[in-house]
Amino acid sequence: MSSDNLKRAFDSKVRRKTISRRPTVDERAKVSPTEPVLAEGTIHWHETKVVSIADRIDRKLLAHLNKVASLSWSNVVEAPALSDLTNPLGLVGEIIDWIEASAEYPSRELALGPALCAVATLAGRAFETPSHARTNLYVVGLAQSGFGKDHARKCIKNLMEEAGLGRLVGPSRFASAPGLRQSLAAFPSFMSLQDEFGGFLAKLQDQRSGGDFATIRHYLMEFFSCASSTYDGDAYRDGITEKLYYPNLSIYGTSTPEEFWSSLTSSRASDGFLPRFLLFNVSGEKPEFVEEPVQRRDKPPERLIKGVREIAEAAADICGNIGTASHIRAVFAKRVELDADAKAFDQEMRRQIDGALFIADSKLHPFLNRTREHALKLALTVAVGVDPGEPVITGEILRWAAGLAVYSTKAFVDEADKRLADSDRERNFNRVLEIIREAGTEGITEGKVADKIRSLKGYDLRDIIDAADAAGHIVLRTRKPEGKGRTSKRYFASQHAPPDDTA
Repeated sequence: MSSDNLKRAFDSKVRRKTISRRPTVDERAKVSPTEPVLAEGTIHWHETKVVSIADRIDRKLLAHLNKVASLSWSNVVEAPALSDLTNPLGLVGEIIDWIEASAEYPSRELALGPALCAVATLAGRAFETPSHARTNLYVVGLAQSGFGKDHARKCIKNLMEEAGLGRLVGPSRFASAPGLRQSLAAFPSFMSLQDEFGGFLAKLQDQRSGGDFATIRHYLMEFFSCASSTYDGDAYRDGITEKLYYPNLSIYGTSTPEEFWSSLTSSRASDGFLPRFLLFNVSGEKPEFVEEPVQRRDKPPERLIKGVREIAEAAADICGNIGTASHIRAVFAKRVELDADAKAFDQEMRRQIDGALFIADSKLHPFLNRTREHALKLALTVAVGVDPGEPVITGEILRWAAGLAVYSTKAFVDEADKRLADSDRERNFNRVLEIIREAGTEGITEGKVADKIRSLKGYDLRDIIDAADAAGHIVLRTRKPEGKGRTSKRYFASQHAPPDDTA
């Protein structure tokens, strides 16, 4: 069966929501071998040929049609690398450039989230897509300690203050539900820049934290969904309710991966709260130290100050001062259109997500269902940063945004598979497996594992290793050094296991 025929067959099956026959291995092998293959974790855009994210998803889906029953989260989508997505057009990209140039530990990945949230907040309640997506973003940036996570937050605060818009940087903690609600009533478009976000999430997830944190969690879910409508308020004993018109809250929170994932449980992973967030997982080596950054954090370039003010002025021309209290009146946003190229790409993206939903594990559905919405929000934000007066979502902008949205979905589901747990034992089990996986083809001794997870008692570690070995997740191998030295017993993840050297 040719590639085109197989694709048409797949399309018809998706429309009917039934599968009469799965493609055989031989039929799948006949898919054109000349089809270009993209390296894992890359995306092509700007001057190079644009490759459709939707096409990449489609190839993955076709390859897994005969394994519907056993699809895991990480097998459904392929995604570009985060490092390939840190050069968006317009003001967002220019802010990232400045944050990077003023950092002692420069990281464009850690600058991306704050830059997006800053422009999204400036756009306020003034712009929307034809599908009514607004510029409210929830973003989490994960990186190990020492990566300089605080630098970008300080840059954004300084930029807003220099532009006379410091009021748009709201509280860095939501200590009470009434406080959060009152903040949005007074300033309907603001961003919250939060450190140690994992600790805050732990309180939201923990039922022992009290009703106030449960209400905050509820508010965050509602405000995200009500950005293009009205939050009707809560009923009190006196019968008075206060509507919030088009609340535009953006959040950028940072955390270490361990703190973030330990604050969550698998039962809460797919209930709709986490999928509202974009996840930027910054891994790899710590950025190299720069003795004298070429720019200053406390001196934003004049072009950035001017750009920030231009967006605020454009928003004010459409709906009045973006600081106007949200309970006073409704505002009418300017509709930002998609050009012909973007419309075609959006249609294909919708088709591919529908196809993925049809065959994916149900645990993935809440994340996939938000992918297109995230892409449109990101594209709208960047488009306003390119031209606040007459923004247009171009095909180039939407492709970049779709790449970032798909990356986030992939990051969430991959990490959730490895890290989420409902008990301390399950969490420790996942952590031990991750340490052994990270050792790769070198393997790791039991003592080195113990060094990396000192909170785990020796007999508990031994129980976990025995259980993982019995389940086939890891294997024990005896390794001989190439030169002189003692042999050692090392654990390997099953996919990295070498032959045993004891023979």
